[in-house]
Amino acid sequence: MKHRFLILISVLVLNIMPLHAEENTDWLKADGMALIPWASIGLQFGIQGLYSLDGEITETERRIASSTLELGNIGLFLSDPDNALDFTLGSLGLFGLETVCANEFGSDTDIVSSAYWTRIDHNMYKSYRSYGLTRLESEEYNNSNFKVYKLGELYKAPFDIEVLKDPIVWGGILGEIAFASALDLMFADETNYGTAVWDTNAWYVKEISSTIPYFIMYNGAFNLWNAVTTAVGEESIFRGVLYEELKYHFGVWPARITDIVAFTGLHIVTDIVREQSAQFIIMHGIEVALSTLLYDIQYDRGGLPYTVAQHSWFDVFEFCKYSLTSGGVPLSER
Repeated sequence: MKHRFLILISVLVLNIMPLHAEENTDWLKADGMALIPWASIGLQFGIQGLYSLDGEITETERRIASSTLELGNIGLFLSDPDNALDFTLGSLGLFGLETVCANEFGSDTDIVSSAYWTRIDHNMYKSYRSYGLTRLESEEYNNSNFKVYKLGELYKAPFDIEVLKDPIVWGGILGEIAFASALDLMFADETNYGTAVWDTNAWYVKEISSTIPYFIMYNGAFNLWNAVTTAVGEESIFRGVLYEELKYHFGVWPARITDIVAFTGLHIVTDIVREQSAQFIIMHGIEVALSTLLYDIQYDRGGLPYTVAQHSWFDVFEFCKYSLTSGGVPLSER
């Protein structure tokens, strides 16, 4: 649900933000290239939704919907023909892994979910890459301070000492974790469901009781994978395209304010759907607003590597926290 809201907001913003620049036609080409991979994400969600109308979706229908993500490669064949085949083969490899594991183990397994969401996150990166390379070819854009980062550079960022040693990054990570932890303590009674490993003295991976070392290794591996791929994808599209375009056409603070309002509003809607208390919604909204502002400031200082590093390690913290606070009981009882 969260990603569907993000897709809707992003596509709308992409289409309206530079309309004032009537003499500039290259923005249409750049944003249009970004929309090709982006639209494939929305298309697969739409097909999946149609299949789900009768309340049931088969494995074959899931894979058909998932396969539409491959349409996102079309934009790269237009904007980056030298590397488009490599990206396509990599995506097809992940789709193969997703399909084989779904047939063998079922769609609710972590390996299937992680492969599927990695393909979505990579499509977000493809949107950024298509946009960026098209923009660099434009004579109407001022690209003196603009760079298109390679996928490998962004995956390296969370482990790059040169990135992490900047106080705005390590301080941002610690600050975001501290604020989130304070929020957890403030609303401990509201969010304590008695499912934590310290409540039950049990360590479950899905439905299976496991040893502590296996629980830590299994969840650690998948949490790291999902955190980094999520950060790479979301930062590529939201900071690398949306915030970058807004900032270029309207200036820094209009872009930051729009970014903050959009993401905070998204999370408020999510919290309302989850029936959180009014106080929690307000405090969580403040946390999201501050985090979004931090990401925007980091982007202006060090580009996508800074925001990917920040986003990755905060998500590692959040995902591991969830594993510990829910892993005391089988998945069916959570």
